[in-house]
Amino acid sequence: MSRMQSIERSTNRAWLGDFLRSRRERLSPRDYGFPVMQRRRSQGLRRDEVAQLAGVSIAYYTWIEQGRDIKVSADVLNAIARALRLNEAERVHLFTLVGIEIPKGFAGDGGVHPTIAYILDHTSHAFALLYDSWFNVLRSTRLATATLGIEPGRGLESNLLHRLFADPTQRKVWVDWECEARMAVGMFRQALARQVKASDGFRLLEALLQMPEFERKWSAYDVCVNPSPDEFFREEPWSLGHADAGLLRVHRLALAIPASSDRTVVICTPADAETSLKFDRVLERSPRTERYLTPA
Repeated sequence: MSRMQSIERSTNRAWLGDFLRSRRERLSPRDYGFPVMQRRRSQGLRRDEVAQLAGVSIAYYTWIEQGRDIKVSADVLNAIARALRLNEAERVHLFTLVGIEIPKGFAGDGGVHPTIAYILDHTSHAFALLYDSWFNVLRSTRLATATLGIEPGRGLESNLLHRLFADPTQRKVWVDWECEARMAVGMFRQALARQVKASDGFRLLEALLQMPEFERKWSAYDVCVNPSPDEFFREEPWSLGHADAGLLRVHRLALAIPASSDRTVVICTPADAETSLKFDRVLERSPRTERYLTPA
């Protein structure tokens, strides 16, 4: 490394801390459901809160913000960028400051159209969620979280496929559970076939195969394209079940977004006036904790 390169690297590491601090200080802890004490020392999010949202240890995030010369992966940077809600230019700048190449095909939130991103971030009465190839819910509106009982940022608890088989309450949420399970397993198999070197996908498969019902459906070798025309465009309206509101009749649209890693956006709208009123009740009774992002 030349002297000039060394100067550039040390300068960027110093700027990295300023940049990350400026971005977390502009965010409100209320937006993430964090308690706000009267004598909160720091403005915006604290380091430990960013670390929690990004799925890394507080010590590791602190070292990054301090500009220490440690190895940081693209996955960790993406998780931090999502936690801090960086836009495309800010995310590129973050990668540049750390000194690693931006992954090929990288495009913000997996190529999410700004309109969809706006729905996910700002429309309180919309039912919408974003998940990745492995069915991890990355972002979710408050209505979708309250209806499905699945919140982003909680590991396997935020995985649609794992919850489908591991959580008995999901059988009540998905009225046509058999169809949902068959479709999801088929889509998961197709995703693994496309990404045969994806360790995250195969770790999920290993966990799923511990459940006999998943193992039986996996052995049946059904395959679905993401999203499957045979399943996503079946006769509407679809039905969801909610413990308090009862039966919800919805129109459902799934949009596959090809990018550096696949993303799927699902949007549901009420199919009748009764469901619209029920959605209002679900929102009224749900806590105002909108955690859009899941760790990488």
